[in-house]
Amino acid sequence: MVPSSGGQTPPPLLTRLARWRRRILLVPVLGLATVGVLAAGAPSALAQSAQPAQASRPAAPATIPVGVQDGWINNCDSGAAPDYSAKGSVPAPDSPYWAALGMNTVRYSPPWDIASPHPATADGQVLAVEQACFGYWLKALGAKGVTPEIAFKPDYNYVSGHRIMIPSLSSYEAAIRAFVAAYSCPSAPAGALCPDGLARVSIIAPWGEPEFQGSGQAGLDHLPQYFYLQDGRRFDATNCPAHASDVNCGPALAAQMWVTVHHRCPSCTDIAGDFGSNRAKGFAYLAVYHKYLRDLHGGRTVYRPAVWAIHPYTDVIAYERHQNVPLADTLVGRYAQELRRTGFGSKTQIWLDEVSSFTVDFSGRHYSRATQALGAYRLLHALPRAGGASVPGEPVVTRIYYMRFAGETPDALIVGGQREPIYYTFANRNR
Repeated sequence: MVPSSGGQTPPPLLTRLARWRRRILLVPVLGLATVGVLAAGAPSALAQSAQPAQASRPAAPATIPVGVQDGWINNCDSGAAPDYSAKGSVPAPDSPYWAALGMNTVRYSPPWDIASPHPATADGQVLAVEQACFGYWLKALGAKGVTPEIAFKPDYNYVSGHRIMIPSLSSYEAAIRAFVAAYSCPSAPAGALCPDGLARVSIIAPWGEPEFQGSGQAGLDHLPQYFYLQDGRRFDATNCPAHASDVNCGPALAAQMWVTVHHRCPSCTDIAGDFGSNRAKGFAYLAVYHKYLRDLHGGRTVYRPAVWAIHPYTDVIAYERHQNVPLADTLVGRYAQELRRTGFGSKTQIWLDEVSSFTVDFSGRHYSRATQALGAYRLLHALPRAGGASVPGEPVVTRIYYMRFAGETPDALIVGGQREPIYYTFANRNR
């Protein structure tokens, strides 16, 4: 465990990213996973399919923990229980292809109120199914000794008109209190599972991509989608009032979500930022966010998160397009620079908390399987050199979470039940 220490209009690529991510939150896909370092081999005949992606390799740096996101329980978001049988989709650690990847933790994004005794959504059936799936998933992880990371997302059933709403800080705090009690098991001995054999949640991103803009309001895909604060302001907006607070300023609320998780689960690794992808983006959200990592209501404590995260999809797309972007100019490199400017140095960690390579990217451009695998290799062995690995005094990349283990999507390791060349890039990453 890693200890914790105490707008602009998006360009077309980000809009396409929003549309694509919204779809993958709702469609059935198999599991994905997250963080591990054990080397694992693959059958040599099958491993040959990855060879085109291994040409002109740079010298590999020291291996850092790597894993993938588990999208299996996105099957549950509609309120229809998935097929739990062997013939149905299964969580990533239950896949016959899991062990060879040498990963020991997975990431998942549940709605923020999944454990709340008074959920924001009136659709109790959806919540009940999500909770059942979440319990099933955690039990599968517990049986395999796999550690979960959680990154909370909006409850897409929590709407006002056509607006998807962000909870108030008090509602969010109540939901986190319930979540920690149910799934972080603070009274259990260190290293123990939660009751019923559920894996213990001890790594939490309070909100995934708080500055994210989607592409379809409450399921209406032809309309712009934004997430709204209770006072009607947008969560992604950075033009906060002079007297900003968690009530009227999205970045301030997102920062206070981090403070809430830090207080409610002091033994957890709590991940700051967890910002989205766009190489052209500014860091206006970060500039406001970091100022509100403090007690707003009477306290004087200023918090210094040990772990910050970003989702650098566009950096990997640049690799697939054979663009020779200097490390300092990558999104990861510029994120490290911005964190350094705000006082976070080489002891601060950056996690690439959600990232993929593609056979079809957000602009519709197609790539070969070998090119996708090469993009993944550059993700694993080049991108971690951005920041403090090459520039003294900057935060250092210490962990990667690949977006998709399996499914029919263009960034999955397993497609149609078959291992792709990119799968072997990950399985052989330590060789």
